[in-house]
Amino acid sequence: MLQKIWNTLLHGESRTKRFLISVIGLGLATVGCLVAAIMTHSPLFWVASVASGLITAAVTRDTVLVVSKDNTVKKVPGKKAAGGRTGGGSPSEQRKEKKEEKEEKKESPDREGAGRKEPDRKESGRQKEDGKKPDRKEAAEKEPGRQKAGEKKPDRQKTDRKESDRQEAAEKEPDTQKADRKKAGKKGTDRKKTGKQETKEEALAREEADEEELGEDALTNMTESKLKNLLVRYKVKQEHVPVVIDLCVSERVKQCPGFAWVAGGSLKILLVESKPRLIERSCHALQVLEVERGIAVRASNEYTELRKTELMNLMFTPYLPRYHQKTIGGRTVLLKNLYVLDGDMKFSSGSVNGLRRLLPLRIELNDRRIQEQEAGPYSKELFLTSFLWQDGILTLKDYQKEVEQTLESMAAADISYNEFEKELSEMIRSGLLPAEYRKFAYAKREERKAGKDDGKDKKKGRKERRA
Repeated sequence: MLQKIWNTLLHGESRTKRFLISVIGLGLATVGCLVAAIMTHSPLFWVASVASGLITAAVTRDTVLVVSKDNTVKKVPGKKAAGGRTGGGSPSEQRKEKKEEKEEKKESPDREGAGRKEPDRKESGRQKEDGKKPDRKEAAEKEPGRQKAGEKKPDRQKTDRKESDRQEAAEKEPDTQKADRKKAGKKGTDRKKTGKQETKEEALAREEADEEELGEDALTNMTESKLKNLLVRYKVKQEHVPVVIDLCVSERVKQCPGFAWVAGGSLKILLVESKPRLIERSCHALQVLEVERGIAVRASNEYTELRKTELMNLMFTPYLPRYHQKTIGGRTVLLKNLYVLDGDMKFSSGSVNGLRRLLPLRIELNDRRIQEQEAGPYSKELFLTSFLWQDGILTLKDYQKEVEQTLESMAAADISYNEFEKELSEMIRSGLLPAEYRKFAYAKREERKAGKDDGKDKKKGRKERRA
């Protein structure tokens, strides 16, 4: 019922809508007054609720809503109203009501005919049960609808014949046409499968286009925008470090700048060459940096391609090797030191700090003088510290910290005073330790000895107390 009233409010006549809205409004007003009267116990609200209820009763008394099968609401004349009119309303409303009555009378014969058809159908059903077949003429007279359905049967027969003809044609179709159809179906599936391949091909085409833009002289043509695109294309992490590979025979690399980062358990290096490429090495095999000392070079042959462009020169100059001059046979020779990783990847001295940030690498330095002198472990540590400071890997503050830590560990070692003094004097004599650090070493030794004595006194006091 509520659904019918809602449909009437949406699709009904304007008079009906107004009537329903007024009834609903009066009902809500009555309910509201009752609630207010109960809440406030005021006689005014009781009177208002009674008045609104009487008004709604007066409005709805003379009107009956009849909802048709099409969910439309019509006003039908009912009992006489208080004024003596039937069907209540103006003359125009009465005319409309008469027209509606005529339409209902016209529809009534059709309904009677439909009512008659139903018992005829029941009788025909009974005849079938009894085994008697009704005459065709009577069935045609009683059931005109079935004749129409029968007239449509030839169309269905035609469609059935067409489908059978298609099947026969498909059976007679040569094998070549079937093969062509199968190929066409495979092509559709192949297109779906090769969608991802096409995206990969597009990515490769873009890379080739970028490489063509750089050309053979990639370093000279490099700009900031091209460099950013290169880093994005190869998915270089933000935690990358600039490095310079001086030589790598296995990868055919010589004096090439690049960017290194760690991802997926491997060290990745993007080489900025004529054709940029990516090389990888497993981190498990990268634990030691071996120092290759005193490589003689010519300044005119050092990193000529890198120095051609201002951008790359400014970016990678801090990561180039530190050169040392040495006089050999009356000639000044230019020398550099390289740091070998994984057997054949030789990095510049400026790249060592960046690599040590990425990986826990240990630097090993083999020197003949140290080996021949059979120096102690602390002398070897100081020799490596001074070497890294001279090669620009350690700053002055880092060097001082490393020296102090070595001397503190030496003072705390379980060695005799004579051994301590002998190794300290040898360090100063060979130039591994500045002379001003002698007092620092002895002071740390005395602090260590005083701490041991205090510990012994405390133990004695405890034993005496226990006794």
